[in-house]
Amino acid sequence: MYKYLGNYKFEFDLNLDELKYHSHKIGKHNDVDSQSAKEAGYGDNTEIHKVWGEDYPSELLEYVNTFPIDWVNTNFQVQKPGFIIPPHKDSFDMIKSLHSKKPYRILVCMSDWIFGQVIMIDDLVITKWKRGDAWIWDSKALHMSANGSIGDKLTMIISGFYEDI
Repeated sequence: MYKYLGNYKFEFDLNLDELKYHSHKIGKHNDVDSQSAKEAGYGDNTEIHKVWGEDYPSELLEYVNTFPIDWVNTNFQVQKPGFIIPPHKDSFDMIKSLHSKKPYRILVCMSDWIFGQVIMIDDLVITKWKRGDAWIWDSKALHMSANGSIGDKLTMIISGFYEDI
């Protein structure tokens, strides 16, 4: 299950140089999807740079609170040119351990689309997004992201519980 939530406009600019990043690669994970990606040849080209919610500037945290989700965690991601997040499904293991409700994930595009950038969710191929466009999906949705452009792809992930499906 996935659906487009709409455009959640924001008027602030983030100073990307002031954020506290953590490297994230599939090589660090042992779930089935990560193992399949590693066996298929994915490696260092899967790196994304994440900023965890506890390190957000105040305006970004206020923005997260405008979404219709009882959020548990969030992260801001920078995907550099030439990098890919292989096809996978979200297990939500940590969130499921906190509550018996069904978890969801919201992806928010934090910059306008540049040619070469793509997001796929099941049968949907997303391009030409605008800053603030948001989609939501559950653990059954197969998804991936690729940055074949010459600019950074900026997204934010919000995970938690959503009642309006």
